[in-house]
Amino acid sequence: MINVISIIFIAILIVLFIFIFKQSQKPDYDERQELIRGRGYKYGFLTIISLDTIFLILNDQINFSTLLTISIPLFAGMYTIWN
Repeated sequence: MINVISIIFIAILIVLFIFIFKQSQKPDYDERQELIRGRGYKYGFLTIISLDTIFLILNDQINFSTLLTISIPLFAGMYTIWN
């Protein structure tokens, strides 16, 4: 019974996946919007690299949830200072 349910679930996901990608169109961005999106990707990449480095260094010393609680407002504050 579980195998039948999982096969039906996977089939529904595949149909949804195909339907979403056939219906979606790429939006047209002008040059300024592309620059802003690129800057956002850059900030996101630098944030992930910074958080991974902090997690690697402080892995045994601090709890994961505590580190996230501290780091999210810290990086949000850094973003507002840079802008």
